[in-house]
Amino acid sequence: MTRQLIFSLILMLFVTSIPAYAKNETFDIFTYKAPAGYEKDTSKDGMVIYTKTKGNRFCMIGIYMSRQSSGDSAQDFENEWNELVAKPFGIGDGKVIKEANDSGWDIMVKADKAQTEGTGEFYVALSSFSGHGRVSSVIVNYNDESFNTEIDNFFNSFDTVQNFGKNTKQTTTSNNTANAAPVSGGSPNIKGGKVTGVWMGLTSGGSEYNIITKKFEYSTVRFKPEWKVFFSDGTYSMGLPLGGLYNLNIAQSQQDERDNKPTGARWGRYNISGNTITAKFNTVTKDANITILNSTQIKEGNNTFYKCESVDGLKLNGIWGWTTTTPLPQDNTLTHAIQFLKNGQFTDYGMFAIDLNEPDMHPQEVPGSGTYQIRDFTLILNYSDGRVVQKSFSIYKTVSPTAKIIYINGNDRYKLD
Repeated sequence: MTRQLIFSLILMLFVTSIPAYAKNETFDIFTYKAPAGYEKDTSKDGMVIYTKTKGNRFCMIGIYMSRQSSGDSAQDFENEWNELVAKPFGIGDGKVIKEANDSGWDIMVKADKAQTEGTGEFYVALSSFSGHGRVSSVIVNYNDESFNTEIDNFFNSFDTVQNFGKNTKQTTTSNNTANAAPVSGGSPNIKGGKVTGVWMGLTSGGSEYNIITKKFEYSTVRFKPEWKVFFSDGTYSMGLPLGGLYNLNIAQSQQDERDNKPTGARWGRYNISGNTITAKFNTVTKDANITILNSTQIKEGNNTFYKCESVDGLKLNGIWGWTTTTPLPQDNTLTHAIQFLKNGQFTDYGMFAIDLNEPDMHPQEVPGSGTYQIRDFTLILNYSDGRVVQKSFSIYKTVSPTAKIIYINGNDRYKLD
């Protein structure tokens, strides 16, 4: 392995502490500047690939979507190496270049030479990031050292979307934060099983905030959203927890419920017998009996709930406000609206401020801009001032980047443009 290759790989160890100078791409937990002259491919599920060829020379950079960590960063790295490098290329243990820890991320880099039919010999290097309940990897395959500078430039623009910089000040809306310590390996499992997942329904009657009276007022013509979440371990939540499901600390949320703190959820356990779900609550004596209609619908009383499609990786495009009559943003005037762009950027014009005359009353509600991602029914807002704010997020029935109504922390928000 050449000295230039080793130098290039060591640079990868510092990607989360080097400020990105042009973050114009966002994928999962990472932001970066797309390498110039490379072809982008998103056809493979769970990853984005950038490729460049010059005659017989080639360079491929692949970024993998993060998944739940095992809780052991060394084991995470071995799993990543075996699945992404050792098995597909049939190579050995490789060489660990160096290990580092930065802002809660354990970073390891390993490299080796590989050979496949039709490509000849090439270098393969894997950088694995383990922390905050997630693990993700970036793989680089190339057969010529002339790509070293381009690889270095790419990683010099690389950062985590949550911006876990050493000097970053974190502000959150609840105990379920983007930088929270992993609990039981990170985000809870809401996949698989007969009913496991998030379900949503609409019932008539609900409260609406009156901007003039500054009070929440009940309306019989308004539809009130309701959620049910069934976890694979038998845990049940009536309501989508405030802050979403990303890195959700269920035990803490359950304790907050017992302490009468707002959680957005009422916790319990469930079991299934035939087509009947029985949910027993921790703080409520009456059980909930729910009927399974089919794979996408369940019913409780007269209310039908639909299974929510995954929102992972969704990019919105437009401006949403508190109501259909919320004023559109103009100049520097604050309004209860937020704009999302397809490139992963957002501008908060005052969406979360209760009183626009005092937008600084609560630090987490201050308007601003930055980058966002949506995953695990969570909207993660990474403000340019260093705040990281999480809100629960869902869309009724159909996931669409142009949805007329989206639900943020249990509130319906309306598309204005």
